[in-house]
Amino acid sequence: RVINQISLRVEGLEDLRQILPALEAESDVTEIDPINHGIAWSIYFRDPENNRIEIFCDAPWYVEQPMVEKLDLSTDDEAIHARTEEAIRDRPGFQPMTDWRAAFAEKLEAAMA
Repeated sequence: RVINQISLRVEGLEDLRQILPALEAESDVTEIDPINHGIAWSIYFRDPENNRIEIFCDAPWYVEQPMVEKLDLSTDDEAIHARTEEAIRDRPGFQPMTDWRAAFAEKLEAAMA
């Protein structure tokens, strides 16, 4: 069996900003790639055993996937939020994540009835 990746959720963008230089300082960590998915902000990398790892935090929006663009963690939270919303506002499914979760819960409840 193959595992595509191991994903770990952190609280917010500041956590990603603290993790990124620690990863970059490790010579055995490769393919470090900060990504904006619109629904989450992530750092992907390969650990010393070549496992693919994702460390991510949630964004406040839902948008259909895939959505991939480079993430610049050197900018502040406000700039990242603005850039993300600009990038996804016109994409299919765009809505606040709270709205998407509520609609999904209704669908799930209806399917279980």
